Amino acid sequence: MLGVSSALVITAMAVLLAILISETTSNTAGAAVTVPIVVPLAMARGVDPVIPAMAATFGASFGFMLPISTPQNAIVYGSGCVCIARMIRTGISFDIIGGALIIFFLPTVAALVGIG
Repeated sequence: MLGVSSALVITAMAVLLAILISETTSNTAGAAVTVPIVVPLAMARGVDPVIPAMAATFGASFGFMLPISTPQNAIVYGSGCVCIARMIRTGISFDIIGGALIIFFLPTVAALVGIG
């Protein structure tokens, strides 16, 4: 399935999926949809599912692009001070930076504290 067996690749896919879903739904719904997909995928590929599941959970909290992502975004957009194009440009930057931080630092931090 997908020819993917690397923990890093599965973690990156989990983060990407969670970020994309959380841009159009609540963070809780994003995690609730993503984690049940990621865990069996990781297990089927022989990867410990803890890190990809944690990464998906963190990624689901990244609702930076659209007003619908979080109530805070809706308030900022509703003020009229920030246009949607600027929110999307800035949000994509935050999503990329945050996603990269999750993908590369979560496994290290988890290993330091004995998780996964």
